[in-house]
Amino acid sequence: MVDVFSTGNFAPDALDTGQTFRLQTRGSTPQFTLPTDDPSFGDTLSAQLGYTYMPLMNAIENAVKFRDVVDPDYDSMSDMIGYEEYADELIDAKNAEHMQELKMQIDDNKQRRQVLMNSSIPMQLVAGLFDPINLVPLPFGGFALGAGKSAFRVGAIVGGLTAGQEALRLPFDPLGTVGEAAGNITMGVLGGAIFGGAIGAVVSRKVGTLKKLEADALELIKTVDEKVDESLLEKAIKSKSDRPFGLDKDLEIKGKQAQPKYTNSYLLGLKKQLPLEKFGNEKKLKDFINRGIDILAEDLPLLKSTLKNVKKEIDKIQKSKILDSKKKKEIEVKKAEQFQIEQKIKLGNEFNKTKEEIFRTEEILSQIDAELSFRRVEEDAQINTEITNPLSLEKNWFTDSFFYKAIPTPLKVTLQNSKIPTIVKETLVDLVGDSGMQLVKNKFGLATNNSVYQLSKIREGEWVATHDILRGIYKEQYGKNLVAMDIDLDDVISRATRKTTYHDWLESTYKKILKGEPLTDIEKRVKSQIDTFFQRWEKRLREEGIIGDASTLQREINKKNLRVFKDVRELQKIAKIDGEMNVKYTKILEELEAQFSGQAEKIGLTAKQIEFLESLQLQKKKGTFLPKGLQFKKNALIRRIQKNSFELDDLNINLKEAKKTAVLPANEEFFFPRYWSVDKIKNNREQFAQILSDWFRKNPTIVVTKANGTTQRVPAQTAAEIQKATSKQAIADRVEKTIRTITKEGADLTDDSFAFYGYGKSKHFRHRELDIPNQLVTEFIETNPVQVMRIYTQRVAPKYEFSKKYAGRTVDEVLDDIDDDMINAGLSEREINKFRKNFLHSYDRVVGKVLTNPARLDMKFANMLRDLAQLNYLGSAGISSIPDAAKILMEHELKNVFKGLYGILSDSKIRMSRKELRVAAEALEILQGDAHMKFVEDLTNNPLESGFRTKARSLFYILNGLAPITNIMKKLDGIIRQHELIEFAIKEQNGTATAKDIQYLRRYGIDKDASREIAGAGWEMSDGGMYLANSDKWTTNIVFPDTTAKIVYGKTGKTVDGRYSPAFFRKSENTIFIDRDFIKGEMFDSQVWTNPRIEGVEPLSINQFKEPQDWLDFVIMHEIMHTRNSAKDLGIDLRKKGGKAEYENKINQLALDEIKKQKKVSESTVDKFRVAMNSGVANTVVMGSPADKPIISDGVAYVPKWIGEKFGLKEDPRFRGYTRIETGLAGLPFQFFSYSFAAANKITAAMATGQAKNRAIATISAMGLAYMSLSIKYELAGNGYIWDKMSLEDKMARSFDASGLAAIYSDALYTSMQTSLALGGPDISMGLLQPKFPQEQSYVDAFTSIGGAGPSIAYDLGEGLYKFTVDGDMKGASQFVKNLPYMRLWFLRDYVNEFGRMLQDTDESDIDRLLRNRF
Repeated sequence: MVDVFSTGNFAPDALDTGQTFRLQTRGSTPQFTLPTDDPSFGDTLSAQLGYTYMPLMNAIENAVKFRDVVDPDYDSMSDMIGYEEYADELIDAKNAEHMQELKMQIDDNKQRRQVLMNSSIPMQLVAGLFDPINLVPLPFGGFALGAGKSAFRVGAIVGGLTAGQEALRLPFDPLGTVGEAAGNITMGVLGGAIFGGAIGAVVSRKVGTLKKLEADALELIKTVDEKVDESLLEKAIKSKSDRPFGLDKDLEIKGKQAQPKYTNSYLLGLKKQLPLEKFGNEKKLKDFINRGIDILAEDLPLLKSTLKNVKKEIDKIQKSKILDSKKKKEIEVKKAEQFQIEQKIKLGNEFNKTKEEIFRTEEILSQIDAELSFRRVEEDAQINTEITNPLSLEKNWFTDSFFYKAIPTPLKVTLQNSKIPTIVKETLVDLVGDSGMQLVKNKFGLATNNSVYQLSKIREGEWVATHDILRGIYKEQYGKNLVAMDIDLDDVISRATRKTTYHDWLESTYKKILKGEPLTDIEKRVKSQIDTFFQRWEKRLREEGIIGDASTLQREINKKNLRVFKDVRELQKIAKIDGEMNVKYTKILEELEAQFSGQAEKIGLTAKQIEFLESLQLQKKKGTFLPKGLQFKKNALIRRIQKNSFELDDLNINLKEAKKTAVLPANEEFFFPRYWSVDKIKNNREQFAQILSDWFRKNPTIVVTKANGTTQRVPAQTAAEIQKATSKQAIADRVEKTIRTITKEGADLTDDSFAFYGYGKSKHFRHRELDIPNQLVTEFIETNPVQVMRIYTQRVAPKYEFSKKYAGRTVDEVLDDIDDDMINAGLSEREINKFRKNFLHSYDRVVGKVLTNPARLDMKFANMLRDLAQLNYLGSAGISSIPDAAKILMEHELKNVFKGLYGILSDSKIRMSRKELRVAAEALEILQGDAHMKFVEDLTNNPLESGFRTKARSLFYILNGLAPITNIMKKLDGIIRQHELIEFAIKEQNGTATAKDIQYLRRYGIDKDASREIAGAGWEMSDGGMYLANSDKWTTNIVFPDTTAKIVYGKTGKTVDGRYSPAFFRKSENTIFIDRDFIKGEMFDSQVWTNPRIEGVEPLSINQFKEPQDWLDFVIMHEIMHTRNSAKDLGIDLRKKGGKAEYENKINQLALDEIKKQKKVSESTVDKFRVAMNSGVANTVVMGSPADKPIISDGVAYVPKWIGEKFGLKEDPRFRGYTRIETGLAGLPFQFFSYSFAAANKITAAMATGQAKNRAIATISAMGLAYMSLSIKYELAGNGYIWDKMSLEDKMARSFDASGLAAIYSDALYTSMQTSLALGGPDISMGLLQPKFPQEQSYVDAFTSIGGAGPSIAYDLGEGLYKFTVDGDMKGASQFVKNLPYMRLWFLRDYVNEFGRMLQDTDESDIDRLLRNRF
């Protein structure tokens, strides 16, 4: 039984008829509301598109929406009052709601026709150009046809195409007639003949489009379902319970194997070494190990020394002559202290003894290695059981072609290399994947993991959310918040009127906070918001051990210690094979084994051991020759032992320091990262130097040299050390060195070596190089909290996500494990080094550390050329980006695109939902000032940069239209994308998802569990049927249990005794119907649960449901309980009196109990949804990611070591087997290729592999929009006549190039044409096409054509300046002016061209006279 709590207030006949009822029952069909008297162009365009396509779209939507709806009691004939003439269309209405939908569609159809009737013919013709199928206008006459033949041919073809359109429209248009269709076809013939290209179309494409549209319509109407074979991965390989380490869920043993906090499954592996009878039970054993952590964190020798002193004090008191009550009490206290210390020492000794046994036990180590092997085999076997190369791109003619492979990126070459093991490929996908390309595994219903890059990107939404709240507080304070698309108009106005800007207010407020000054209530709210942001990050970093205390460092030491021990063991195995390993070496290896197994006090390498390992690595083989693979493994092990032992030295020093770290000073009670402001330090250097001097004097330190030759600063201990550290010269030298280090040009002030998080916050105490409290240096650091939050997120998020993804391992440890996996797979040293190079360079990209020396002269020069080029050549970039709109059609269902477009125009709820994109950290290019990244590579490492260069660039991309247009397109895509992600998740749960729906979810990392949570999350629905996510509230919503029933959301169309039923379970269809909006709205407001409609049903407390979502959760759970518990199952007889009430009471209780048990939507699911939003939008409104670009585009090249050595270059210490060459000049040819590189994967490859949707319509749309954007650009540049005179072939080729469909390839063709002609070579197009610019023979032009925009702008400026200053040629002055920054902005070009012509017409004597008259 359903509708238990209906009060009877919601009967349809209680509502007003007509418009009121229509508004309440309106379904998901997009509705037109257009003025009909004097329609504007926009009205005409909307009516034109609606006239052509809405009858078909309505038919599709009606077929889907009312497919399963049947109301046997509904009489359609009696419900046609006023619409009798359309009886043939209305008679098949399935219920009252269906009838209302059909009536509204007829009304809208009438309104569209009225608009078109009142529109002028020219306006209708222009509107027709925007028809998605008719966007590419061309005269299809051919090369040799005369004007008459051309007109006849175009007219005939356009007429045929119009007939095809009419054939699709007429069957579904209740107002359409055969005469009307004939008239449209006739006009098509005449219009095509008269206007040719103006209203024509690309024939072959349009015919294909119509066929595809018809096929898609039939497929939608028939609702054909493709299912994924879910049994694919259900095959068990081996029982995990039989393995000592197999029981932990998703245990990354590599990260946890050395931690003292062993898991239950780890304890199972220790039972042989730690018999349970010794402890009584497993809990005591676990407690023993956990308590040992605290003991290990303490210094046992120090405890023993303390115990000795306590005993002496007791003995001294006992030997005193007078032993009064006070001294007896003192003895008792000391003895209690003695007992506690003895217990700690006893437990510590026992634990260390046990630890030694653990580390020494070969069986445990072999079990760990075996488990790691099992997991690798399982993962590969699980995926490869029925899938070949699951982590490879879908194979087809394009992805296998030379053209695609000719653009090598680290990810692409890895995925396409079948020799690399799947488990190794996954490490790179987990690092840098962007979901841009569908993988083979996605076709089989397997999700791609979200990568470190993707997860770190969505974290930026957190600082943006805080920024938005702070803007609201600023508005309360000053009443100002004039911001449009993140363009801060308030800032401009406030600066002009010399009033407080938002950022001024933030800085002054936070300076007060840092200095500990009294705060107003508003300022306290500011602090609270920022504290919440950083506290969230502090919690994350502590959980990952990135910052922490002594116990964190101890666990890190244990983990690192075990890694060295295992590598020594492996080296010993090789020693038995290698003839060079004599008795002496074996003895030293045994010393190392004992040293790192915990048997020796010393951890780290002695000078003798270092010398031994180096000689062993360099020594020639003699006696038994090692196979090549083992020789490589031996050298890799030696390098690892050296590196990890040196890091152990650092960690042990840090551990000692951690035990002595003071409690946070009063002014460091909150977590606020410190980033130095170089400008502030330079402007007040003396004051800063004095502050440092005072601090260094009060906190003396010395520099110690470690075994590996590196140095570290530690606190001075002895009197001699303190005296030396506080001498006037020592203080002065340290102050000078500190200031020079901070202000050094090119220094990355966001690096760990500069960052400071307050006392006790740092895991690595090299951060203590300058541990001065923020309170003392407030005037010399970044104090704008929004700026600090942004920088902090960009720097810390990738490191946090990396640690989390790879189970606490460092990048070096991950590379070590990759070495092991690839060696075991039989790959060569060259192949292993190549993958390591690709992985490590990708890591540098993700963490923003690609360049090692951005302050070098060549880097500065390259960046200057980049700025000059982009600030001039990209003046019309916004217009060039118009064709990107077609990519939205490739990514989404057509009906959803239309719904999204109409929703933005008519539904305020949808417009408000754009915030979903902000929390997913997309559409922020104006706020972050990085709109240029769409086209331009930015080779700087400095996120602190905010000077004139940055501001000039940000303003330029607003003025050229790129930032606003990109922002608008991203918001549109985001609205459609959130709808589709939720829609597909619901379909998957209902069993109606197609294979493509599921592949789409899996490509973006949404697996079956996440899909289930999203389907049941707290989303809402707009009036037009669009799902709105509200993901910030998901973690407070429950996840519903599985049910075999399908859940359908929307108007239910059911009434009982004249009352609307917003929720019910229809057993015959095994379907639950839920009207979410009605339940959360009118039903919740009426508190219907307090007044049940069925007699005997117990009312619930008025406070039972505090929020509308709580009530909705209960109603849905109530219906799910119906599907899982029949009255018979519960032993209830519905026939007896009160049986129905008894059953409903039981169902209510079951629902309440189940709600208590159900977990909330997990944070990981929210992250997956936001990643899908962020990456999906970036893959649609194409932005290059680290996965898209070749390494050389970063201005970095890796040369094999054997080649580099021939030129005197050394092997790079990080990139094994390679010499690294870094120069900004190398990246100049690729300055504007960011979009093209990304488009090769996300447009061209997506189209070729079938990943893209609506390919025909999207192609035509892209070509049409490109044609339009080119014609606009030529007109704005004053060259419209050139476009008009251009041949058809060239127009089409240029449109294809500008559409982005061929990505980099069409651009390469034109560049090759230009270069060949400049070199005096042949026309490689053989006369078919013309180059973009007239080209004479010129070696300079050939160089700049290949060298990129930077050298080109430099030459143009230099040539113009030379002509003007040396030759006195005024054309040079004109050329120079035209190539200055901003001069090619689309709205300035006419003025600049006119000024240039004026300069050219000016006589040299006029200029001379003008210059003289100045004086």
